[in-house]
Amino acid sequence: MSEAQVELEARRRHLNRLDGQLFDLLEERIGAAREIMGWKKEIGLPVVDLDQEQYVIAMARQSGDDVARIIEVVIEVGKEIDDGG
Repeated sequence: MSEAQVELEARRRHLNRLDGQLFDLLEERIGAAREIMGWKKEIGLPVVDLDQEQYVIAMARQSGDDVARIIEVVIEVGKEIDDGG
């Protein structure tokens, strides 16, 4: 295996570790969001809170537009989960 291939494999292992951490965090976020949705339904609050969504997106945008785009997708998928999608 060439030096470049060894380096590539090391970088891929690092990326795979980061992906694993990201997956764990996304699972935790989905669980927390489900809890909040259930609680809001129990007490009669609307599930969707556009001000909160915009706040989260603005916070993500501080890390860059790519991060904000990813968070927008996470929020939309969360809505689909709530709808049973």
